[in-house]
Amino acid sequence: MTGVYTDNQPDFTWLAPYEEKSFNQYFMPYKDIGMVKNASIDAAVNLEIQGKQAVVHAYATSVREEARILLTGAGRTYLDRKVKLSPTDTFKTVIELDADVSEENMRLAVYAADGSELISYQPKPRTLERTPDPATAIGAPEDLKNTEALYLAGQHLEQYRHATYEPEAYYLEGLRRDAGDVRLNNAYGLLLLRRGCLEQSEVYFKKAIETLTRHNARPYDSEPFYHLGKA
Repeated sequence: MTGVYTDNQPDFTWLAPYEEKSFNQYFMPYKDIGMVKNASIDAAVNLEIQGKQAVVHAYATSVREEARILLTGAGRTYLDRKVKLSPTDTFKTVIELDADVSEENMRLAVYAADGSELISYQPKPRTLERTPDPATAIGAPEDLKNTEALYLAGQHLEQYRHATYEPEAYYLEGLRRDAGDVRLNNAYGLLLLRRGCLEQSEVYFKKAIETLTRHNARPYDSEPFYHLGKA
């Protein structure tokens, strides 16, 4: 499983009607270079700083005659070599570094014969980041304070397709507290519509419309009208 348009996997973002998302993913085999630090569809590199030595690895996805491998740091050039790279011809060398050079100053790049950059990598400064707070479970429907919280809980459970919690209980608890709530009626009606319960869903769409049109025959939010038409 891989993620796209997301920091995690998979992506649960809502899509609007007729909205599309497109992407390309490349699954690239490689060998002999250890843990890849950066990669493109053309090449992959690994740079390991071990004490005052830099271990440089490079790999190409196609034959690259006269590929240039350049390692620089703190205004100095430590490696500038032209080699043949290919899926069967990988590159590795060990370079001695100056005592005053830090890891984040190093930059490794691979260039094609025409001078275009195929891939590069520069380590980021090592920092101790704050550990994120752990996720907390949604409370039971009767424990949530208001209809807003119940509506948002139901939406979250629908969007993320929770394995052990059902959105229905949250919508119904909200409607028990406020039977005319527009968003709860629309959300629960839509849940029933998706389940194929057309006649049951109409009841909730009509209730949402009743509230919406209490003062305005042409309300700003017309979503329940649309769903009622589908039902």
